[in-house]
Amino acid sequence: MAIYTSQTSVGTTATLIGPMHSTMADNQAGGSVAFYNPGPTAVVIGNATVTTSTGLTLISGATFQADLQPGEVLYGIVATGTQTVQTLETGM
Repeated sequence: MAIYTSQTSVGTTATLIGPMHSTMADNQAGGSVAFYNPGPTAVVIGNATVTTSTGLTLISGATFQADLQPGEVLYGIVATGTQTVQTLETGM
């Protein structure tokens, strides 16, 4: 099983946050993805049309883990500025 890590800068438009491994960005295999928000700005997670009022809020210091099916990907967005999200991918 492969393990990949990445960091993504999330802005005020929906930004792909996982999976990010270059050969699996379309997530053809499925697997687990864990996200961590190390900074002060909340990141909202959802699908490609996520907004700051429609997704799951990942507050500062929070983690979120998802088991993704083949083809599923997650996006993030912030209300203002940018925020880095750290990602750990397994089984991709």
